[in-house]
Amino acid sequence: MIYYLFNDKERMQLEDLLKNEINVVKDLLSRDEGLGNVNWIKIRALQERNELLLGLLNKISR
Repeated sequence: MIYYLFNDKERMQLEDLLKNEINVVKDLLSRDEGLGNVNWIKIRALQERNELLLGLLNKISR
């Protein structure tokens, strides 16, 4: 687990950073879908990025 590589302060900062980045990705996805833009490559890339960020967040969280 990556959890043990960080002290509490570092872990909290990293969790906040990842949560903010996840929110940015979700906003980009919802904005593109709301505008009717169907760039499947961009949407898939954003979905993969979101999955990666969520995976990292799970590994550093308890």
